[in-house]
Amino acid sequence: MNVDFTPPTWNEQAFHCPFCGVYAFQRWQHYQKDTFGAWQGGLGDSRRKYSTASCLKCNEISIWVRNEMVYPISNSAPPPNSDLPEDIQSLYNEASLILQFSPRGAAALLRLAIESMCIFLGEKGKLHDMIASLVKNRGLLPHIQKSLDAVRVIGNEFVHPGKIAVEDDYDTALSLFYLVNQIALQLITMPKQAEEIYLSLPESKREHINLRDG
Repeated sequence: MNVDFTPPTWNEQAFHCPFCGVYAFQRWQHYQKDTFGAWQGGLGDSRRKYSTASCLKCNEISIWVRNEMVYPISNSAPPPNSDLPEDIQSLYNEASLILQFSPRGAAALLRLAIESMCIFLGEKGKLHDMIASLVKNRGLLPHIQKSLDAVRVIGNEFVHPGKIAVEDDYDTALSLFYLVNQIALQLITMPKQAEEIYLSLPESKREHINLRDG
């Protein structure tokens, strides 16, 4: 799964289209009101401006007011890893739907998704202990643990899963989306793909591998 994702961003030349989902160039038009209230083209004062971005892939047009996308009402989060269990995907998708309106609510759901994923992977106990176990026993990359600490999933100032944190903002929530997918990629998708490759080998070769590995 490709974890690279460029969310729709005002005046960016290219991003993942909120309509077709493809990373594509955007054709921008900017409008503002003049002193007589008529709409004129140009960047001007962002407080009085609206813009449109036309996707060069699907030709659909998004509408932006004050640098924020107001149509379509869409999330700017990356899609969930398709190998996530359905209940965790449900939490992820719910967080995606409210990200634009409540980043703090989205962050709370994503912390709950991370805890649920640890349990799905067979861990027990407190969240920081489960993450430590995944690093020690399952090979979860230490930089992911450090990132989880940075967004207060673990650490001395961690936020309990499912709890609203006043300090959470859009960037915090977006980081949590990426972290859910990174954990899933390393601990669910990659082992699954490795097993599929192994099972695709002829039985004689699998037996040879098993004999070699004892």
